[in-house]
Amino acid sequence: MTCRRPAGTSCPSSLNFGRVEGLIVRGGDPVLSPRPCIVREFKFAGENSPRPEGGLATFALKKQHLDLFALLDSIGDGMIHVLTIKHGLPFHAELPG
Repeated sequence: MTCRRPAGTSCPSSLNFGRVEGLIVRGGDPVLSPRPCIVREFKFAGENSPRPEGGLATFALKKQHLDLFALLDSIGDGMIHVLTIKHGLPFHAELPG
């Protein structure tokens, strides 16, 4: 099962801080089955709840979302080893050599 865009923006915003490991990409879309490993970062004395945008039916896409979509398109079929999420937004990605 793949996750069509912009629905793919829901995972980062619900994660808030953390990373997605072993994200398979097929046809430029993230594959959610099998489910990638999601590691939630807990910040002491910090905000740990999901971003408020995650519960909205629509919200404005940020530059980071567009950059992630462009990266997914450029990967086509492959993998993102680690996708780091900060403040509910894609922050950086680690790709195979």
